Amino acid sequence: MRLTITIDMDNAAFDFDLASEAGRILHVLASHIEEENPIEEGWEKPIMDCNGNHVGQAVVQEKPSEGAHDDLVAALKRLVADYRPSCPKSREFRQHQPETCSCCNARAMLAKAEKEG
Repeated sequence: MRLTITIDMDNAAFDFDLASEAGRILHVLASHIEEENPIEEGWEKPIMDCNGNHVGQAVVQEKPSEGAHDDLVAALKRLVADYRPSCPKSREFRQHQPETCSCCNARAMLAKAEKEG
């Protein structure tokens, strides 16, 4: 399992002393985790700042399998290969719009996944 903690620190509660507010939040979260023992897959806890604003969450979820990244890359390669014959870019249309082209989006996701690999 994996515990993921996400905190958005771009609001007024963090303006004065970012480290103190982040520390306070983590301290409160640690207390909740201890009180709610045991935590299991699917456990979620909203994270609030000192002003009462929702700034994130803590989530326990299944850890991705070791081969998940390789599976993603393989699937994206198949997708790109399937799109290639119909991609306007391959025919060099003047009105090609890469941001809405499924093939170009798949190529971009593949490049990102390979870089992260």
